[in-house]
Amino acid sequence: MILGIWDVLGEIASYFYGFLDGGLGFIWDLPGIYAVFIVSILVGVFSVGAQYFLVDQDKLKTIRKEMSDYQSRMLQAQKTGNKKELRKLEARGKKVKEQQAEMTGMTMKPMMITLVPIMVFFGWVRSQPAAASLVIDLPFTLPYFGSTLGWLGWYFLCSFFFSTAFRKVLDMA
Repeated sequence: MILGIWDVLGEIASYFYGFLDGGLGFIWDLPGIYAVFIVSILVGVFSVGAQYFLVDQDKLKTIRKEMSDYQSRMLQAQKTGNKKELRKLEARGKKVKEQQAEMTGMTMKPMMITLVPIMVFFGWVRSQPAAASLVIDLPFTLPYFGSTLGWLGWYFLCSFFFSTAFRKVLDMA
């Protein structure tokens, strides 16, 4: 039974891999370092774009600002020992927790929608010989990782910088 499920999932994945080979397979003609960089851009555009369009950015910014204000006021009241301010902030705590839950729900929605397509995309990337054999020698040493990266490490490094820049351009919260 379990083997049958994996066979079906493999058939479905191979269908999508064929689709991706037809549409994006040309990037693997480039050296692996550039191909994985392009992959990081594509995934970044997809995930950041989904978050941009599926989340009310103004509301998210407002909630984050209120959370930051609450936390800084709470920290200040604790440092100074201002019991009156602490009681006032504790009364506001229930609203803050509700806002935290709302913010978490807002940010989880696009992640849940993009999770499966990105997993399929990563499976396709992993199956590419250019990605599988990619080893990048860095001119510096990263703590815990050393001075070499495989395709996934290179993807994370590129993705971090590109996604951050893309969020900045879109003025996202």
